[in-house]
Formats: sequence, C-alpha cells, structure tokens
Amino acid sequence: MEYYKDLLKEKQQSKLRLYIGILFFAVSIAWITMKMIENKPIETFDWVYSGIFLLNALIHILGAVGYPFEGLFGKAFIQIDNRSIRIKSWIFEKEQSAVWDDIQSIEFKMNQLLLSEKDDSCTSISLSKLEYLWVQEIKDTLRNLASKKGIHIKE
Repeated sequence: MEYYKDLLKEKQQSKLRLYIGILFFAVSIAWITMKMIENKPIETFDWVYSGIFLLNALIHILGAVGYPFEGLFGKAFIQIDNRSIRIKSWIFEKEQSAVWDDIQSIEFKMNQLLLSEKDDSCTSISLSKLEYLWVQEIKDTLRNLASKKGIHIKE
C-alpha cells in the first residue's frame, strides 16, 4: 500500500483568480499601449510598472489553472510507502521522515506522530499544519502498513 499526496496541488482552481489574472494582463498591456498612442516616451518606470502587473497576471493565471506559484520554490507532500514515512507540510519547512525498519511502535497524539525506534530513540512528526481529512488518511494508511509489518500502534 502506498499513499502520496502533493499538498500544493490540493488547492482549488478558481475562475475568479483567472479573471483577476486576465485583468492584470490587460492593465499591463494597456499601460504601454496608452503611452504609445499618446506619443509619450516609455520610461523605465513604465516598463517596471507593466512588468510587475505582467508577473502578477502570470502568477494568478497559473494558480487558477492548478500550477501553484509556491511550486517554484519547493515541494510540500505526504508520502507513505513500504520503506518510509515522509512528510513535508510546507515548502520552506524541513522534511520529516522515518524508515519502517527502524520503527518499533507508533503513537497517535492530537497533532503529531510519536515513533519509537528500535534504538530506544523517539521521532516526532508534526501533523499540525495538515488538514483534518489528510491526518485521518495518514492514520488509516499507517494502521494498515503497521499491522502488515507487526508494529504496535497506540491510539
């Protein structure tokens, strides 16, 4: 059994955000076009201003169709497979992981997993920044895999 969820792709697509992106794009093009129509010189400020609007339009349009801007800076995911448990809840946070072969028992706390390892150490994996539904899916997956591997679970 394998569980994988890309946390950045889970955000809903939005028609409003698409319209806002198109509006920013139109303002960006209109700014330079108006300067050309009025026969005024296009200065550095105009290019920067138009560029900022164009960049903002690109961010909104890409976000609206399902490609989040945050994805340019890193990943956020949950991956549970037969070898390991890996959770990275936000792009700027450190990945939390544990290997199944090292786990002796799992304890479910309110917003974290406490993994007791065979060398008597304890690893804590925070779930506080994840949605409730995802936490329940993680717990179900861990229950299934732990029972197959003979690992004790404390609820």
